[in-house]
Amino acid sequence: MKKAIIIMSLLGLIIPFALTAQDAVMTWQGTDKESEYYSVNLMIYRVSPHPDGYRVEYYKPSGELYAVYMPMKWFEQGNQGNGQVVWGNGPQYPYMTIFYKDGKIDHMRLYVMEDEYHTSWGTLDRTKDYSDKFGVAFEDFRLEY
Repeated sequence: MKKAIIIMSLLGLIIPFALTAQDAVMTWQGTDKESEYYSVNLMIYRVSPHPDGYRVEYYKPSGELYAVYMPMKWFEQGNQGNGQVVWGNGPQYPYMTIFYKDGKIDHMRLYVMEDEYHTSWGTLDRTKDYSDKFGVAFEDFRLEY
């Protein structure tokens, strides 16, 4: 009997909060305006730098590995602002966030380990020509999920 009274009391406290809760909406600059961006976070297995860009191996949601090539010009300051590299440490690193706007990739961030000797850093043969891989235009860049 005491358990039933306690449970009913707790439900009486919780239900009003649940009924008044509103849908969570991403806000922009403290306004009620919904964000025009949609983001996707993907876990990175390995990042291999090259003078022409980064080869990024990431996990698809199915657990499969997939690799993409991101030209260095996407990450240069003062360029189109398509990419940013964020250096850090922590159990969440490395990962990438892809921001979509109007159904197209707008920009991205690579969150990579500060320690260049970390196992998430790979290497690409610097003598090999990767211009066909790194020659993709940002507008044509696609990710597989």
